[in-house]
Amino acid sequence: MKPGAIGFARTRGIMGKLIRLGSWLRFRRDEWNHCFIVSDEVDSDGHPLVIQATLRGVTGTARLDSVAPGGQYVTMAMPSYIRLDDVVRFAKAQVGDPYGLGTILAIAVDVVTWNWFPSFRGSRKNSWVCSGLSCESLRFGGWFHNWTGIYTIFPQQAYDALMSDGWSVELSS
Repeated sequence: MKPGAIGFARTRGIMGKLIRLGSWLRFRRDEWNHCFIVSDEVDSDGHPLVIQATLRGVTGTARLDSVAPGGQYVTMAMPSYIRLDDVVRFAKAQVGDPYGLGTILAIAVDVVTWNWFPSFRGSRKNSWVCSGLSCESLRFGGWFHNWTGIYTIFPQQAYDALMSDGWSVELSS
């Protein structure tokens, strides 16, 4: 696992369950509810840290082994064309930005009303959701996927897009 790798988690909290429910309703897939980027920093014990968007905002201080308490996570093997330093540089530049709670609420409205109700995204504000942060970091590093909008991505969608592009799981717990 290299710094700049993307990871996906299945957590056991209420927010994770709600995200997986939304993913199931929308795509009939609900394996992953969170994604993150592996940092180039480690804690004092040498454990890798991750950069992720949480309800507290974008952080870079959580250990990899803490992203899915009671759940599981995977990281992806990174193709050689991905500029890992750029992925990490972009993700780190977002640390301190707020979480897009308004965006999550707008996505929830989209899920239950499908596409016939106008969407009111929080993307005009300087905030992130985990999948938006992770996929935009990968895009900065050279991975392109033609998303309709960065804030419409569920973690499961990102995982499925990477797998369909030939990426594979590198580490799992």
